Amino acid sequence: MKPVKITRLVFAAILSGFIFFGCGSAPEPVVEEPPPPPAPERPVYPLRPIDVNIVEQVLESGDSLKKLQYYISEPVTLMKESLRQNVEIRQGAGLRREMSATGQIVIRKETAGILVNTFYGPDRRRVLAVSFDAANDKDALFFLWNAEEERFTLDYDTESGLVNYGDQKYLVTFPGDMPHLLIRFSEERTDNPSERVIRGRFIPQEN
Repeated sequence: MKPVKITRLVFAAILSGFIFFGCGSAPEPVVEEPPPPPAPERPVYPLRPIDVNIVEQVLESGDSLKKLQYYISEPVTLMKESLRQNVEIRQGAGLRREMSATGQIVIRKETAGILVNTFYGPDRRRVLAVSFDAANDKDALFFLWNAEEERFTLDYDTESGLVNYGDQKYLVTFPGDMPHLLIRFSEERTDNPSERVIRGRFIPQEN
């Protein structure tokens, strides 16, 4: 084969390659979407005991105590023992059987709760009923205003150790200090200075 024909064939092959690859559409560039802006951070106020002054100020402002998120300061365990009896007949004789079952309800430290009711007790002290269980509003613990400790502490019988929870009584135990109610609360102060310039007083001129 002559060199001229070889050159033409090579040139034709190169040209065909350019045409073949050139006809294919180039992939579209991937455009990365910018990440969404971060959500604004909500201020986290420290936990502190709620006192009767805060309660009165909330009520005086016309707001509702049910808008506050409550927390319990200490872990609390409620225990209840139930006893069941039945009589069986075995080989012509009667047999009484007793079955004892112990149930526990555990409320961990700083568990969140909502206010379901507030009222005054027999001694005219305010009571806050707070439910920590989403299943039933009746399953609430009662916290009584304690003027000595300046907080709402758990209301229970100190002699028997029993506490009302729902429609039943439970034996209550807690390892630390007296359980009381906490809320997230902060204080801020805004100064609004004002200034008035005194121009002085002059004796009126006589005519």
